[in-house]
Amino acid sequence: MTSASARLARAVVALALATTTGVVGASTASADPGPASTGTETVVCRGDLEGQEVEGDVRVPTGRACRVFLSRVGGDLLVDPGGEVRVVASTVVGDVISSGYVRLGHTVTVQGRVWLDDAYRLGTDGATILGSVKGRAGALDLYGSSIGGSLNVSALTRVYMSGVDVGGWVNLPTRPQASLQLSDVDGQGLTVRDAEWLSMCEVHLAEHLVVRNVESVAMGYPNDDGGSCMGRRPGWGLGAYEVSVGGSALLDGNGTIRLRRLDVAQHLACVENDAVVLDPGGGPDTPLVTAGAGRRGQCVDLG
Repeated sequence: MTSASARLARAVVALALATTTGVVGASTASADPGPASTGTETVVCRGDLEGQEVEGDVRVPTGRACRVFLSRVGGDLLVDPGGEVRVVASTVVGDVISSGYVRLGHTVTVQGRVWLDDAYRLGTDGATILGSVKGRAGALDLYGSSIGGSLNVSALTRVYMSGVDVGGWVNLPTRPQASLQLSDVDGQGLTVRDAEWLSMCEVHLAEHLVVRNVESVAMGYPNDDGGSCMGRRPGWGLGAYEVSVGGSALLDGNGTIRLRRLDVAQHLACVENDAVVLDPGGGPDTPLVTAGAGRRGQCVDLG
């Protein structure tokens, strides 16, 4: 191709991109951009996307922040590395695919899945995700939300989950320095691996629990100085902090495990942990660990 032909080809490509990509919020000084979309083009969001119907995808580019408010995204919501999006009172019909930071706020519905591609963080507060949450991310901050499928995220350094319902399994292989705090969480089952600290309070699992290679584990007790139920007080009663497992529980190769209220329907196996102890805590009753089908290893003599 001659240089003239090459220049012409580049011009045609540039024209095609310009006519198929909308830009929202490109400049704070720009005029009202009007409707974001009338077709199925990708909308690039560099500011506010408010009160709009987008038939196609919305993309947040690197280094830009986007706020989606009272809007409907008919396709996928895409966040490039270093991008940031906050979604409030809106619906995403497709998937959320992020390599940056995503915050899904009150009355947000994601009808597809959330895919985290080495993302910085995923936060939710009152959101509903009908599909699964999967991938790699630095942190999860999930509050008062529901996930219809499974939660399977790796490479984490921090996980906070409070008031979260998960329809499938929760699988959290983390980095060695990770801290995890799970409070008022329901799910099918839970696997945690390679963390520094794990706290579980009012966690209810329909199937099994597996905890491996965690330096410090605390389950089922409130203390004024923390314990496994931050901010909860003994007067709240047993249901405010008990951990229940509908299947079996395996605690394998951990550091110190402190238990107060743990109810396992089937087998409880404690293997090669540094220590497994009943912590008196400050609960309304005596410490109690139960296993309907029996105990094995270090948990045999626990009360």
